[in-house]
Amino acid sequence: QAAARPRDFMSSDLVLARFLGDSDLVVLACDPDRPEFGHVTIALPIDGCCDWPVAAESLTDFLNRLVVAEGDKYWEVRP
Repeated sequence: QAAARPRDFMSSDLVLARFLGDSDLVVLACDPDRPEFGHVTIALPIDGCCDWPVAAESLTDFLNRLVVAEGDKYWEVRP
């Protein structure tokens, strides 16, 4: 992913998962010097990294919220 989109991914980003049926990726910021260290963002296929939604401030929080949402993309704004 980093090679295909070098402007979006930092070398310290860890792609944890891809959602079945689409191209959204779960990305964990792993650089302790970044203010967003530990945050989980959702890499969208057509958006730049500055537009990726932050799904949680930690992996634990992300997983807990995902379980409560029963796998639904809770970070998406719904009308």
